[in-house]
Amino acid sequence: MSYLLPVIDATCPYAEMPSERLASALSSSDHVAFDWNIVSDQLHLTGRIPTPLELNPTGIIPTWSSERIPDLIHPDDLGAFRQALRVALKGENGDQPHSIHLRLRDRAGAWCKVALVGRVVERNADGRALRIRGHVGQIADGRTEDVARNEPLFRQLVERSPDAIILCRGGRLVLINRAGLRLFGARHASQLLGRRVWQFIDPEASAGAMRRWESLGEEPAAPGTFEERWIRIDGNSFDAEVAVACFRHAGTSLVQLTLRDITERRRLQSLQRAQARILSMIAQGSGLREILGEISGVLESYVSGGACTVVQRDGTTTDSGSSSVALVHASSAGSSASTIKTPCASATTSLATPIRGRDKTPHGTLRLRFASNALPDTLVMQAMDVCASLAGLAIESRASEEEMRRRAHYDGLTGLPNRFLFREYLDLALRRAERVGGKFAVLFLDLDKFKEVNDGYGHDEGDAVLREISARLRACLRQSDRIARMGGDEFYVLIDALDDSRYAADVACKLLAAASRPVKVGSNEHRLSVSIGIGIFPEDGQDADTLLKRADAAMYRAKQKGKDGFEFVTRPKLAIVRSDATRRSNTAPDAVSKTGNE
Repeated sequence: MSYLLPVIDATCPYAEMPSERLASALSSSDHVAFDWNIVSDQLHLTGRIPTPLELNPTGIIPTWSSERIPDLIHPDDLGAFRQALRVALKGENGDQPHSIHLRLRDRAGAWCKVALVGRVVERNADGRALRIRGHVGQIADGRTEDVARNEPLFRQLVERSPDAIILCRGGRLVLINRAGLRLFGARHASQLLGRRVWQFIDPEASAGAMRRWESLGEEPAAPGTFEERWIRIDGNSFDAEVAVACFRHAGTSLVQLTLRDITERRRLQSLQRAQARILSMIAQGSGLREILGEISGVLESYVSGGACTVVQRDGTTTDSGSSSVALVHASSAGSSASTIKTPCASATTSLATPIRGRDKTPHGTLRLRFASNALPDTLVMQAMDVCASLAGLAIESRASEEEMRRRAHYDGLTGLPNRFLFREYLDLALRRAERVGGKFAVLFLDLDKFKEVNDGYGHDEGDAVLREISARLRACLRQSDRIARMGGDEFYVLIDALDDSRYAADVACKLLAAASRPVKVGSNEHRLSVSIGIGIFPEDGQDADTLLKRADAAMYRAKQKGKDGFEFVTRPKLAIVRSDATRRSNTAPDAVSKTGNE
């Protein structure tokens, strides 16, 4: 393979020129034209030889043999010259001009750098090269001297580079600068030079990355920039950005590697991705425990052997569920007490940062415990602040959602479920009763004489009465029963899993008694009562609307019959039972059976 660079849009200006014109053209030029007759092995040189080179005096010079050429070329450049010559003789590039830089010996024995351009101008019928013509010109005056003069500067540039610079030959390290020694944790270059590049690649790297470095030296390296994990001489890994450049020097293929440690950048990018993921979880409505567990896992990933716990103000704790050391809150968010879920003697350092909302409201504490006596680095502290902010945002967001749900489903004055939530309870009871063939009761309650309180004492006192009555009514029910405020002074009660209609009468009697007790607000005492209509599924209706409508009608019948009593929708011989009758009877069925329909 030729390592010569083909000259683009170049020609050999002296290849076809007559000798008279050639001599005239070269007389004012720093170039020497050559004509090599390969068959006779005669090399003709024409032109004014530049003073620093001084191979021969100006003019048409005697014929040389090509055997003298190797003696003039620097040994390190001879291989490249012979390779270029083989390519030209074989015509591998279609007899296009080629250019090569060489060092030639002058009369004083010093080396002078020249540029040589030539091409085959004649071949026989078999394609054998018969003649090569071209020219040789010294590289611009002072260039070689400038390079030599600036060589110490170039060395300093390499040595003082903040990036690691490595030179490889045959897949092995042959040169490394100071930044490279620091990057690999070496004190001396001898610890690294001579080793193969692939020995510094993380064993867990992809198969493609390992093949790339294992074949370095056997196959040409592919220039480019990529990111992968490397390892230091102590075995610790780091993320590296690697730039590869290939070139030839003195006939030898070399590969330059420029490495930059991007571990911190990768960790910061990872933190940014984690933040975006958690924000997405918050926006999509993931559960608070799931979000806080994810936050704990993110922080733990930045500390070896770390354990993170989120402690909320109410004492609820959440961890990632996968840490080897997990903290469990002992008493409250403000307490520093904690216990070890899984023993770990090496976990000796503990940090805590407050979790606050957007208005600086405290929501808890973020705690991190890890197996090290040393303080964590800046990125870990940054990650801790980010995670605390995310935890505060998640807690606030879920609290806001809970408040919105509460306002949508609960009465703001009494705290009881509202008509919308009660309708959900009723639909659920209908589906369950239809599935198992059960019964349930719906009670419609309307307070008697409540308007007199509002009109006579104002709405604030009326609100206080409503809160007290609501609490009393709720206390009369089982845990499985439901009560809701429909608005104003009206309530619904759902008695689920009803075995006997008489139990509904029992509950109605308790409600009548609770509502009839005096309500004291400040120095005022108010006496109210309640009228109740009772509908039974499935006798009084097969759907929610029918049951509610008929229970409402039964409640109005109770009011028409004197208030302070209850009325079933359809049951015969069960009429209004007033609170005084209820108070006189210990059992509602007995009291009901004594009255009958009016």
